[in-house]
Amino acid sequence: MDADRRPPHPLSDQTLALLAGGYAWLPRRMRDSGGEPALTTRLMGKPVLAVRGPDAVRFFYDEHNVHRHGAIPGPVQATLFGHGAVHTLDGTAHRERKGLFLPLLGADLIQGVVEQVVAAWDEAVAEWARRPQVVLFDEAAGVLTRGVHRWAGVPLPDAEAGAVARDLIAVVDGFATPGPRHWRA
Repeated sequence: MDADRRPPHPLSDQTLALLAGGYAWLPRRMRDSGGEPALTTRLMGKPVLAVRGPDAVRFFYDEHNVHRHGAIPGPVQATLFGHGAVHTLDGTAHRERKGLFLPLLGADLIQGVVEQVVAAWDEAVAEWARRPQVVLFDEAAGVLTRGVHRWAGVPLPDAEAGAVARDLIAVVDGFATPGPRHWRA
């Protein structure tokens, strides 16, 4: 076994680096590895194989290779997906649930959400022109929240849009983070 394929040393755990680097940690590690499609490391004391590229995608979409049930940590599942979500099902149950969602990805429905979000952007930009400054991150969250709510047919009073957007940000920001950020999610 060559040095690049050897299991990582137990003291080379990268859990703290992952926590510090967040989503950017793995792409950075992959880049630093010379662009290889796979690398080995340790997270939470266990050996981990990280893969990327078209072959990795095909591997993970093949039901014979991957079992979803139990793969998502409980706190992440409860916060982000809920129990019984398509992401946690295998076999026939997964295919049937996925079949309910795939029609939502049709070009006509995607065009509908695009139109609603673009309209929300246009409205927001017109309103921003009357303000001395805006915080783009916060405003973008509100725009996306309003646009998607309209597309989904879910009423969202303007007075509540900011709070709903902040709640959605908290979920995305904290779903896989231990401690207070996760509790807010």
